[in-house]
Amino acid sequence: MEHRIVYFSPAGTTRKAAEAIGDFLRDRGQAVSRLDLARRQNPFASFGSDSPPFRLWLGSPVYCDHAVPLVEDFVRSLPPAGGFAVPFVTWGAVTSGLALPEMAACLAERGFAVLGAAQVMAEHSSLWQSSQPLAGGRPGPFPVIDDSCILCRQCTRHCPAGAYPYDGAAVEIRIRGMAKQSVEAKETEVFV
Repeated sequence: MEHRIVYFSPAGTTRKAAEAIGDFLRDRGQAVSRLDLARRQNPFASFGSDSPPFRLWLGSPVYCDHAVPLVEDFVRSLPPAGGFAVPFVTWGAVTSGLALPEMAACLAERGFAVLGAAQVMAEHSSLWQSSQPLAGGRPGPFPVIDDSCILCRQCTRHCPAGAYPYDGAAVEIRIRGMAKQSVEAKETEVFV
């Protein structure tokens, strides 16, 4: 059975999680294909044209408590299926919000049986100017900017001309305040 890993990763962390999942499966003799929704001109074309059996691994960063809309739009573009799926998210130590249950519900609507889920701790993408970012330590690649912007601010972070004004200190105060209010454990977890 083939494993299909589909993800969106503006800051690079969800891609790294997808690569780790793919490497893990390949090391165990499984067939794996990956689809980066940001890298396809039309991410909805042809992927779902053949029906299961395949296992779908669906990855998204968490922004404002939810998965990125492009990820759920992709699932809704698939024909009804009878396969299995595992949603996974990367989140920046504030809250993983409703992303996993919403992704699971979307997958179930398309006929996928959700086998489990995972939330992967990642450096908060808005705290790159901080000397001690929440969940610090991961590098990020240069972003691809187009009309599917989700306000992740990676363009601000990586602009070589500094063309986008950004008050990182004010954002850090707000984000740290939100993190203190969240009672969610600040750990990577896998749910089965």
